[in-house]
Amino acid sequence: MARRWRWMAVLIFSGLLLWQAPAAWLAHLLNDLCANQCRLARVSGTWWGGQGVFYVKSPSQGDWRLVDDIDWRLALPLALEVHLGAGRARLVPGFAQIELTLEQFVVPADMILAQKKLALPTASWGGNLNFDQTKAVWDYAASLKASGLVVWEKMASSMIENLPLGSIELHWNWQEGQGLSAKIASRPNDVMTLHGDLLAGQELKSARFAGVIDLTESARPRLEKYLRLVAKPVAGHAGRFNIQIPPGAVKGSK
Repeated sequence: MARRWRWMAVLIFSGLLLWQAPAAWLAHLLNDLCANQCRLARVSGTWWGGQGVFYVKSPSQGDWRLVDDIDWRLALPLALEVHLGAGRARLVPGFAQIELTLEQFVVPADMILAQKKLALPTASWGGNLNFDQTKAVWDYAASLKASGLVVWEKMASSMIENLPLGSIELHWNWQEGQGLSAKIASRPNDVMTLHGDLLAGQELKSARFAGVIDLTESARPRLEKYLRLVAKPVAGHAGRFNIQIPPGAVKGSK
């Protein structure tokens, strides 16, 4: 009996130590989990409730970029809440599924678009990805359903001299076994209007896009030479292009 109580005391003491583990422990764990591509600095608090500054390493440029202040808290009954700047992420594990929601969660576009898994052209990607509304649900049978709105703010790419291209919205859905589908449209700007459809398989390596781009008169001298490399001009419509990537993949709008 005495031996059992000693073991219980050891377990309780160990649990108390773990509960009070400092935020620096979480910072080291995060560095390992993201293969040194992200970093928490100037951390304070504990692993279950603390704050710091979040940095990411640009996959294309290799430099470290400040994202924003970050804080996190484990709330009862059981939910992890993370605030990044004005954005919020909430992870809630349940008996049958895990649910993740994102609201106004903003990260550098290069952090996502330069990942090798996406097989996009080697380039730097400017602007930010704002996960304005996102909800993902994983059930314990390994099925995933997700949908949301992502805004690529101040879109730019080194492939076209980092010229400003405005912002675009992606209303997307992901279904296990079907992959990704998204409606893409530009927000009002003085460069172009864009609308189209994006489809991708589960591995995200067979992406297909079809759409229409209308350049404003002032943007045509700067951008037409690049669009002609990947899109076809529409006869009788100055500055309008049909774009299909890869060519002939899906039928675009007219």
